[in-house]
Amino acid sequence: MSLFGDINKMTIRKLSKLILSVVAIYIILGNLPRILSVPGFRDNLSIMEFIIYLSIILYALLTRKILFGLRNLGCIYIIIATSFMYGLILNGFEIKPFFYAIRLILGIFSANIAGFILYKLYRNNIISTINYILVMYVVILILSIIIYLAFPESALFWEYLSRYGIGFSGDPHVHRFVSTYLDPNYYAAIACIPLFLSIFLYGSTNKIHYLIISFLFIVSVFLSGSRSGIVTMVLLLAVILYKKVMMKRISIRSIFSFGIIFFLMFSFQQYYIENLTNAWNRLINIFTYAGDESALERYYSFQYGMNLFFDYPILGVGYNYLSSYTENFRGLSSLDSSIQATLVNFGIILTSLFIICFVMWIIITWKSIQHYKKINHHIVELYNYFLWYILIILIFTSQFNNLLYYQFWLFPNIMIGTYFFYFAKGVKSA
Repeated sequence: MSLFGDINKMTIRKLSKLILSVVAIYIILGNLPRILSVPGFRDNLSIMEFIIYLSIILYALLTRKILFGLRNLGCIYIIIATSFMYGLILNGFEIKPFFYAIRLILGIFSANIAGFILYKLYRNNIISTINYILVMYVVILILSIIIYLAFPESALFWEYLSRYGIGFSGDPHVHRFVSTYLDPNYYAAIACIPLFLSIFLYGSTNKIHYLIISFLFIVSVFLSGSRSGIVTMVLLLAVILYKKVMMKRISIRSIFSFGIIFFLMFSFQQYYIENLTNAWNRLINIFTYAGDESALERYYSFQYGMNLFFDYPILGVGYNYLSSYTENFRGLSSLDSSIQATLVNFGIILTSLFIICFVMWIIITWKSIQHYKKINHHIVELYNYFLWYILIILIFTSQFNNLLYYQFWLFPNIMIGTYFFYFAKGVKSA
């Protein structure tokens, strides 16, 4: 029995739909609901983050999935908790590391349960599943376009939000696509998710509106002016094109479709060419640091991170005690590189365990999903896109932005990964 007694399947289904609605609101609103002022934190906290965690925990209790959710990624939770406890011994108790450790565990747990719910509702209907995810990002795109047009200078938007009790001290961007996440760099990396999903749906359904959606997300990434985001997108598109060529799935229609995208990009270049030019110039200067304060900041962050890593190589400083060091050094709660932050927080041993858990999860899903190759090659193709995207983020993008721990990147990717896991396994253990 559940904590609240038995509930029927119809009620569980209604609860599942409600949870996915809450997930959609959480992902769509992004950083806009930052209305909770908490002492010790520079920016307000998002009320939606508390709502999503509470909703999913209640769902797990009602449907007897609490132990199921804890068991699924138990090794990850143990690693995070162990690292925090080590940091507690090494540095003493601090509220921020404790808060971030709880937050990370709750975020991973919630995303995992959300992915399970996604599978239980849609099962093997991959088109409906991807449409659910894509609709969220299309709404984000629409809201972000409104923000971009209404507030060409982000500082004016931050001031506008503050009038309604939304406290956020973001960087002063000019004519950049900050989105509901209030950060163009994070947005550009995240926008690659709906980009490859819409490309997949266009290839699977031949519906032209998916091609238009792909084009709009490409333009939005250019408008972000994010060097790392634009390069991430280009790499991902190159991989998708290469995979299609290798699988001999480049048809006349595909060539025509790419032609339409390039024609539209050329036709609308006046709207994003300035952002693209600025991003290109900043990309050229990234290795010389010529007049590029952002690149210099990342260079100093990397140097400081390496010094910390060599001081605490085995077990790190403890999760997320790194924030105490970096706030004293640069006034920010982490390093710019997610990989470096992981090594400094967890050290070589716990980071290696992280990698083992992640690789095992990928291998188990990969082996199981290959059984569908002859029946439905589309799911294998989509999973390939997903893995390539994650790989590009790990190797490249996360070196410039602390993306891996950013909740609006982490949550949807764990949710999608969990859906693939249960799709491949057929939820045999559920």
